[in-house]
Amino acid sequence: MYPQYSHAAPVYYSAPPPPPRRTSPVVWVLAAMGLMAVLGGLLGTCGVVVGLMAAGASSDHEGGVILGAQVPEPTVQALKARNLLKPDEDLLAFHDATVRLDMSEVSLVTSSRVVHANGDKATAMQLVDVAKIAHHTEGLLGDVIELTSEDGRSMRVEIAPLNGGESYVNILEGAWQKHHPEARVIRSKRN
Repeated sequence: MYPQYSHAAPVYYSAPPPPPRRTSPVVWVLAAMGLMAVLGGLLGTCGVVVGLMAAGASSDHEGGVILGAQVPEPTVQALKARNLLKPDEDLLAFHDATVRLDMSEVSLVTSSRVVHANGDKATAMQLVDVAKIAHHTEGLLGDVIELTSEDGRSMRVEIAPLNGGESYVNILEGAWQKHHPEARVIRSKRN
């Protein structure tokens, strides 16, 4: 046939490789379900941890914003002991921002001031000196209240979602209007 190649050994070719196997959609569905189960377990574990922390929380007062006369007497005494509430002030609103309700981060509105304390550091602003109050909500952060004084100082109070931030703002606005009758809180919605 081809004399010039008569001395060459015959070459045999193997069959072409089979096409790659496609992973069955069932396998993908099972893998996704397994991943969801693992993530669900992790979220459940986090929920248990937060629940246990809350169970160990102080029972002196409830969480969220507490208004005026509803603030338990031991809490009022603790605020006075820390010099956060002066003897001549009326407590109008109180919020403990901690999960354990240990009062390590609190904010309060009195008849004359707004006070925010975190640990040993406390910031207070006289309501008569407040020039502007802005309130907005942010998804996971909740209610954000920003106060600005006439001399440019500022204070920010954050209240977690579902903790009564709107009530806190309403009490703050009413107390502020006793010093500035025409004043209004600037309300906006952010997400």
